[in-house]
Amino acid sequence: MPHGNLNNVLKTNTYQPSKPSTNALNALFNVRSLSNKTFILNDSISSASLDVVFLTESWLQTTDYSQLELCPPHCGCLNQPRVSDCRGGIACVYRKSFKCHKIT
Repeated sequence: MPHGNLNNVLKTNTYQPSKPSTNALNALFNVRSLSNKTFILNDSISSASLDVVFLTESWLQTTDYSQLELCPPHCGCLNQPRVSDCRGGIACVYRKSFKCHKIT
């Protein structure tokens, strides 16, 4: 069922960890404020077994802890807020088996 500006993601019955391979299942969402969509995105990431999810217009700030609700247990999150405005910003949720870090 679509929620606001989110589209349906292919769902599976249970979470199945990815087998090591050179392929990754990725998604991109323009979330326009992540704070009220963390649980639906968490469910979508887990149920579709996504490896990497890119989020634009996260609207998160450095003191915002919404990303803790966003990440399934098998995932990590990188966030870069827009410091000059409360809007904008990007985030990336990734499977912990990937070695991800910010490049400044």
